[in-house]
Parts: sequence; C-alpha cells; structure tokens
Amino acid sequence: MHEECGYNINMNPPLGIQYLGAILRQNHQVKIYDYEALVTSWQGVADNLRSEDPDVILITGTTLSYLSMIKIAKIAKSQKRRVVIGGPMVTALPEQSLKETEADCAVVGEGELVVEEALKADGIIQGKRVQNLDDLPFPARDLLTPAVNSSFYVGNEPRIQSPETVMLWSRGCPHRCTFCSHPVFGRQPTRLRSPSLIADEIEILQKKWNIKSIFCYDDELTGMSPAHSAWVIKVCNEIVDRGLNISYLKCQGRCNKELVTEDLLDAMWAANFRFIMLGCESGSPKVLKAIKKGTTVEDIRYTVRKVKERGLLVFTFWMVGNQEETVEDVALTENLIRELKPFMDFKQVTIMQPLPGSEVWSLAQKHQQINIFDLDFRHWHQHTPVVETDWMTKQQIQDWQERLMKI
Repeated sequence: MHEECGYNINMNPPLGIQYLGAILRQNHQVKIYDYEALVTSWQGVADNLRSEDPDVILITGTTLSYLSMIKIAKIAKSQKRRVVIGGPMVTALPEQSLKETEADCAVVGEGELVVEEALKADGIIQGKRVQNLDDLPFPARDLLTPAVNSSFYVGNEPRIQSPETVMLWSRGCPHRCTFCSHPVFGRQPTRLRSPSLIADEIEILQKKWNIKSIFCYDDELTGMSPAHSAWVIKVCNEIVDRGLNISYLKCQGRCNKELVTEDLLDAMWAANFRFIMLGCESGSPKVLKAIKKGTTVEDIRYTVRKVKERGLLVFTFWMVGNQEETVEDVALTENLIRELKPFMDFKQVTIMQPLPGSEVWSLAQKHQQINIFDLDFRHWHQHTPVVETDWMTKQQIQDWQERLMKI
C-alpha cells in the first residue's frame, strides 16, 4: 500500500485482475477490491476479508506493490484462506514470491487460461499465452470496488478530462529494451484485438460508466511496424465511423521517423487522440544502442516534432543511470531536452531501476557493471537511486535526474 512505497498507486483501475474476474464469474461468485485506491489500512484489509469471507483470494503484484502483496497474503493466510498470487513480480521471481507471501499457488505469465486450475493447484504453475485476444471477455469493471469512474482514480497526467480509465487494445512487444521487465512474460509477438470489439468496449465505457478519457495502455501504439500502424488506423476509423465521440484518447508511443506518419497521426487525431507519451530515454547514440532501444536520436527529434506539429500534446520519458552512460552522455540528453523543449508539453526524468525480469536485473545479479545497493522495494519508485554503475555514482545519478527535471 502507499505506506510501503510512499506513493499511492491510484491513477487507474488494475486491468489484469478485472480480466481474471471476467473469466471466474462464469462459474464463481467474484468481487474485486483495489485496496490501494481505497487507501485501506491493514486492519481494514483484515476486516474486509472477514466480512466477505472468500474461499480464495487472488492478489496481483508489481515491483512497487510487492511488499503490500506479501502483507495482504499473510493477512489472508492468518485467516486460513487459500491465496493465489500472480503478476509481473511473481512471474519474475516465482520461488521468492511464493516463499515470502506464504501463498498456496503462484501463476507465472498470463493467467486467464489457467486461473481455474490455480484456484486448486499448489506451488508454481505456468500460465498460457492468449493467442486470440478477441476470445477474452471484456474486463469485469462492474465487480470492482471502487467504481472505475469514481474519484478514487485520478487518471494519468495530463488530467484533462475525467472520469478516465484504461483499456488494452493489444498485448506484447517484440522490442528488447534492457530496462523493461516485460520479457518475464516471454518474447512476445504483438497480438491485436479486432477494431470492432475495441469500439464495442469504448461504447460501453461511454454509455455505462460515462468515461470521458481513455488511456490506451498498450506497451506502444505508434512506431512499431507498418502492419501495426495500419491496424491503428483501422481502429481509429472504426471509432469515427461508429460516432464514438470519446472526449480524449491518450497512449504510449515509440519514436520512429519512418513509421510515425502523417496518415497515422491524422487518423488518430480524427478519433480524438490528443496525447502521446514517447519513450525517448537518452540523447546519446551510444546509450540508446547499449539499452537496445532500437531508436536513434534522429527518430526522437523527428517524432517529438511531428506529433507536436499535428496538435497533440507530447509527454517525453527520459532516464538517468543507464548502461554505459557517463556524465558526458547525460550532457547529450540535457542538450536534446533543451532543443526539444518547445515541442514538449510534459516530461518525466526517472532513474533506471533494474526491475526483476529485465536484462539489467540479470546483469546486476551477476554484478556485471551494475551494483544494486538497496533491495528495499519501498524505494524502487524510479526517483531514488538503488544502483551504482561502472560509469556513474549514486550521487551523480541523483544530481543529474534533478538537474534534467528542472529544464
């Protein structure tokens, strides 16, 4: 919970557990509680479990919420309840997670196709990849407390329209960024939902929940491949043809001067996309290569300018403390941020964290060029150094993060 990491994780409703709820409701009575958004005390968690009296409790955990997952699991076990855990952190460190939570079962990977099995299984079970996303029911938003359109969820910055919620239009990312923990789910081809079902879900969000803003929470929506761009255009056209006048769409995007085209941005604008979050990371060609970003400084320059010129708001992500990154490399990032400042509406500068499951985590475990000096996951919120590298000290990393944020 927020007292564990110092941050209240209440921007958006948790989608993964809602997909599981949609599967389980076919044969079971299901309720979903987001204790973080509700700012529930530990005593409140215990009281809620006694009141609801569930046979099984399923908990999802990321790195930032890992310590909270442990506490909730132990509260449930103290009440003699069966506990199943899953999510990115569990997938990255299944044995450790199972031991520290004292859970009965840990699911590694995607859980929808094995969740029924997990209700009764013991130990670690391997999830199964959903090949056709259209086979999944829509997330069980009606089972969630607090309600998806409540003030408990504040939405992602910039918070222009409310209420806001999140959707997934696709799953998977073929790219190999060393800092990303998504490889814990296996190197995945990107699986795309059909435009008609995406539009159906948007229509439900509008009519049932009065949602004004939707954050398309795919790994990347732009700059992926020609086929991916063509699919995005089809989705946007479907939204326009159906007359779904959602007030505000936003997404994450990849910088690519070949793939972020005027046709793509025109289609997105017509569908009411108004905001793109771009993963830039560094202004150093050497660092971009070292972290296997697969983009160039010219890709960054082009995409930031092109998106802004089309009229969309631009949010850029940058990182400090990367592999092979020296003070001279961060100075290149500083120069690029200053150059692009007129085209950026928002920016975020974070400190590289070797998230479990990432390639950087593997390097750190072998003490290869990256040294983790703080394994207290309460501090792993990307604004406090938890590593030193062969190229920068802890203090240099912290100082440069603060310096870049002031630009």
